[in-house]
Amino acid sequence: MTSPTPDAPRALLPAAVGLVALVYALTCARAVLGGDNGEFATLFAEGGVAHPSGYPLYTLWLRAWSWLPASSPAHGAALATSLHGALAAGALVLASRAWGASRWGSLFALASWCFASLPWRLSTHAEVFALNAAVALTVAWISAPHGPARGARRVALLGLVAGAGLANHLSVALVAPLGLYGAVTGVRESSHRARAALLGVAALVPGLATYASLYLTATHAGDRYVWGDPTTLQGLVDHVLRKDFGTGQLSASGAPTDPVAHVGFLLRDVFSDLHVLPAVLGLAGYGALERDATTGAEVRPRAFLGATLVTVGPPFLARFNIPPTGIGAAVVERFHLLPMSLLAVTIGRGFDRVAELAPLGRNVQASLCAAVALVGFARGLPAVRFEQDPTVERYLRDALDTLPPRAVVLGTGDHRTLGFPYLQRALGLRRDVLFVDPRLLPMPHYRARIERRLGRPFPFPQTRSIPTVPVAETLLATGRTLFLTNVFTPSIPRALPVYPEGILLRVLRSGERPPPPDQVLSRNEALFARYRVRPGRRILAPWQAAAQAEYARAWVTLADTAAAAGRPDVAAPLRARAESYAPLPETP
Repeated sequence: MTSPTPDAPRALLPAAVGLVALVYALTCARAVLGGDNGEFATLFAEGGVAHPSGYPLYTLWLRAWSWLPASSPAHGAALATSLHGALAAGALVLASRAWGASRWGSLFALASWCFASLPWRLSTHAEVFALNAAVALTVAWISAPHGPARGARRVALLGLVAGAGLANHLSVALVAPLGLYGAVTGVRESSHRARAALLGVAALVPGLATYASLYLTATHAGDRYVWGDPTTLQGLVDHVLRKDFGTGQLSASGAPTDPVAHVGFLLRDVFSDLHVLPAVLGLAGYGALERDATTGAEVRPRAFLGATLVTVGPPFLARFNIPPTGIGAAVVERFHLLPMSLLAVTIGRGFDRVAELAPLGRNVQASLCAAVALVGFARGLPAVRFEQDPTVERYLRDALDTLPPRAVVLGTGDHRTLGFPYLQRALGLRRDVLFVDPRLLPMPHYRARIERRLGRPFPFPQTRSIPTVPVAETLLATGRTLFLTNVFTPSIPRALPVYPEGILLRVLRSGERPPPPDQVLSRNEALFARYRVRPGRRILAPWQAAAQAEYARAWVTLADTAAAAGRPDVAAPLRARAESYAPLPETP
């Protein structure tokens, strides 16, 4: 396609990608956040095996960059991840050009996507999704009608990229319609079709071979962090296929799905994050691809691109069994990056179509690119800072500071289950403390790890359901003090004496009496005086809000105790103090 107006200088697009890389690096998270972030930051620091499917390409990448001079392991892992965001930005530019966009159109697509909240956030803390987007956009580039290679070279490149993508995150398989089209096209372009097809299959091997690193790492792990037991062929296969969670499921909770809610959340998120107009231009650009066709055969790539856009979106997300609200929304929205990135490929063509109809001169096109970049930056930077609030790490540090030597902590939530190991293993804090997530005890590898730390077995059958009260009593029988981070089940507080100790709950043996209320109050006053999280109501991201809410619990419990004792004069200020810690609800 030929632009109706003078195109942008050739050096402008590489310079823009370089600027994106710089911005991403300068805005990387320095503290550990919620979700999987704690685990990946730990693996950056010491290596190991991540939760299923293992993500070997990403974890090997993190470990290779562990020498980075960073302020913390979380910061170093974020810096390593920011390079994936820059790779995705470069792949978007190349894909836009290969699908017929001018340089101005490609620049507009880049400015629309790279400073949108979701790509920016997922490129600035340890997560697998920025590399996932880079792989999908590279597939879109190689498979495009004006891609960088023909024949066997096209097939081989797609095989290499596909193998690498599957070694990073299995959801990249959803890009198969476009990738397979590109591969079939390459085979047809080749004069030796069988050889080209075999070359493509062989090119998958280097990426897929990285899964062997899970076996090697687990076999020689020593004391390093390892999820699962991929030291046998069956264990490795189960790990890759996510048998712990259920293959094809996002969570092992067994909760029902709500397809309408998830599809609605996807559409709202994509259109809002892309500032509406670029998203509309992406849809218009997809329609304009047909106008570039000079033969019926050239319309076919458009159909496969459209099929891929559909595949990575509603049908996939409709299967999710986590409600897209609160923490569930934070978990789910990461999967929106794939459809958002592929839609961005056609934004440039939509921009060009407007420039053709207007027509728009070079200065106007440059101004529009600058405007969308500035709007995106103004909206995206606060969102990045909002998500990078250090409340989760401060909460984890405060919890460890609350504990006496050799304490045992029972709790749930990914920000705890994956966050405490980060503080203990990556930062070397309070290694004497044992954190136990009772949800994971049915998993043999996790149960064996806890039993090794305790020096005794759990006398319960290995079933999908673990009796939490006997677990608590077994832990108390070791002579170690026991705490809860959260009330994940009412069974323990009903069966055993429990009282607040700072942001935790102290669990006593059956028949023991808690200290007098005045002593409990005095102890909590002393603990809260040195906590890092201070009172102050504010809107927080879901993981941070969940952490800060724990600071209100102690004062609510103490206020309830005072009210039950007929002391409303004492209860009222305690309730006010609880209110001062409660996060404000996030606006829709």
